[in-house]
Amino acid sequence: RNGHASRESSKESAARRALRDFRSRYPMDDRAYDFLAGLPLEVQGTVIADFRPRREGESDYSAVVTSFIRAVQGRRASSPAVASSGGHRGAARSADPAPGTLEGFRRRYPMDEKAWDFLSSSTEAVQQRVMERFKPRMEGERDYSRLITSFIRSCR
Repeated sequence: RNGHASRESSKESAARRALRDFRSRYPMDDRAYDFLAGLPLEVQGTVIADFRPRREGESDYSAVVTSFIRAVQGRRASSPAVASSGGHRGAARSADPAPGTLEGFRRRYPMDEKAWDFLSSSTEAVQQRVMERFKPRMEGERDYSRLITSFIRSCR
């Protein structure tokens, strides 16, 4: 029992450290930080791993972080894996695509099949350029198909 408690506390302290590091990299007001800190650890991890602002070095990311959190929550709520497990991803989490992969990009920026085919049939160099440089004005949209298709054309 104590082993389990110590694993939990070390997991929580690692999460607190990750939150502190995230806040120092992306400064935010207390309200935005409390919103992030109050999320389940799994959601915090997704936000920390996937958050990519348009610009680094800003003095306040509060609104952008809050908007991104809502987008992550919206995607999780509409995900079949979450819906079928009562809101917990559990084993489905291990099947999530890693950030930095084409599948991870698709999860972050939902698109229709036509846009997906266009992206996945592009050269590896174009795919990499798209994943590194695509920065929409707003995060959390339901469909980025037009923006992504246009951006792919500009990268070819």
